[in-house]
Amino acid sequence: MALPAWAQTPPTSHVAAATADSASQPSNDPDRMVCRYERPTGSKIPTKTCKTAGMWEYESQQSRKMVQDAQQRTGQTR
Repeated sequence: MALPAWAQTPPTSHVAAATADSASQPSNDPDRMVCRYERPTGSKIPTKTCKTAGMWEYESQQSRKMVQDAQQRTGQTR
């Protein structure tokens, strides 16, 4: 199963460059800004998306929950 575009991890060099401004903040601070390069479906041109670390984590948790719920529903219908 393919991951959504926002869940894919960009190359390390892009992450280092994108998060250079937040280097002064502690790495466990949920309010620090984290930028990732994502390739939208059907495009080869990556776009830069910046969100707080807390928002990235929240979206990741919601994505995992959605997959788990779908798997459980599929298992129950058989």
